[in-house]
Amino acid sequence: MSMRSWLYSRVNYETFHKIPTSNLSMNLTRMQTLLDRLGNPEQGVKCVHVAGTKGKGSTCILLESMARHAGYKTGLFTSPHIMRIEERIALGGKPCSSEDFDAWLSLVRPVVEQMDNDAPELGAVTFFEITTAMAFLAFKSAGVDLAVLETGLGGRLDSTNVCKPLATAITSIGIDHVAVLGDTEAKIAKEKAGIIKPGVPVVVGRMNPEPRRVIEQAAVEKNARIYEADRDFSWTYKPTPNALTGALSCGSIRNAKLNLPGEHQSGNAAIAIKLVRILNRKRQGLQIRDLAIRDALASVRIPGRIDVVQTNPITIIDAAHNPDSFSKLAEAVARLNLPRENCCLVFACADDKDAVRMFRLVYPYFGTWRITRFQNNPRSCPPERLMDLFKQLESEQTLAGNVQHNDVAAFDSSAAAIESAQEKQNRQMTCIAGSFYLAAEAYSVLEAK
Repeated sequence: MSMRSWLYSRVNYETFHKIPTSNLSMNLTRMQTLLDRLGNPEQGVKCVHVAGTKGKGSTCILLESMARHAGYKTGLFTSPHIMRIEERIALGGKPCSSEDFDAWLSLVRPVVEQMDNDAPELGAVTFFEITTAMAFLAFKSAGVDLAVLETGLGGRLDSTNVCKPLATAITSIGIDHVAVLGDTEAKIAKEKAGIIKPGVPVVVGRMNPEPRRVIEQAAVEKNARIYEADRDFSWTYKPTPNALTGALSCGSIRNAKLNLPGEHQSGNAAIAIKLVRILNRKRQGLQIRDLAIRDALASVRIPGRIDVVQTNPITIIDAAHNPDSFSKLAEAVARLNLPRENCCLVFACADDKDAVRMFRLVYPYFGTWRITRFQNNPRSCPPERLMDLFKQLESEQTLAGNVQHNDVAAFDSSAAAIESAQEKQNRQMTCIAGSFYLAAEAYSVLEAK
């Protein structure tokens, strides 16, 4: 079996319809055992660890960019990937090479296979645990000055939580993955607060009072200094009229261009800036100046995050996949002030997502709907079911007196749906959203065209 085939044959919760919740399925003992047998590459890697329901990936990318613009050698571990698995392990702001990826995998594979044989009581080492170990090997071998790690799921039992960070951050708390993390914001906050380490400062973004109290209590128990949004740091955002971007002011950073679309990214940027201030005080050889921060803010681009890939007509690819992220998408497209009848949404989502709530949030801005499915993951919701859900929403809107004409059609492939969306006359905007997997297929389709 080839290296890649072997990796993809491992348990991968990203492709599961329902994630197992037993302690055997998710624990840190197995991950730490793997790293011990690899010589503990996680030790000695200066890192920042970020969790959160939304915003954690963007915060990680922003922080990495700030450190890189300051001249430091950086590493970045994020998930899931969109186009290529190498995106998960980035060095110097670029996905690692296929050759390097395979080399790290070749170091991990025999150790995992030995664990399969002599430590079956730990359970099978997973896809995510393997790639996490590979990231630590990559960062140690490259001698990075700073590695930024995004949690995969939750925090307390996530395989990234074996790191020894200089600082941590929890960007937001929302309802997601309830079977694993809990069905209330307080329960989810407790899981994500598991990344807080004794004596290690933690930055906390805006969230409701109940989850905030849970995180505050965890910080007190760990004697970790906590920096809270709107108490210890704040920011303002000035949108550019009829555009997706704007200017950010945060502390000594005034009116800096923020290249990421959507006002919600200003909060992620503010968290990254606060993490920079903490790192600068840690006396770990890192000094990231304001010029580097401004350069990073002005140039950063994140595929799959309200990513404008074409301007005439506007074409957006967004990996938004739950109501919270769809509310951010709605806020962004509303600023364009485009006629509803000239805007199209291409939509697909996983079968466990709340499609109706996502539809409802963007309903005022799209008069054309192309419902589809993604092909690269078995969790895709069938288009027929999504069409039924959309019809329910139309009935709800009609009963409420909101009678709008919709051009709606279902397609069994995202390529066909995108083709249909783009061929209509008077199109001013096409937005493709609902899933990371749909985003990946959209990039492939548009690149091919």
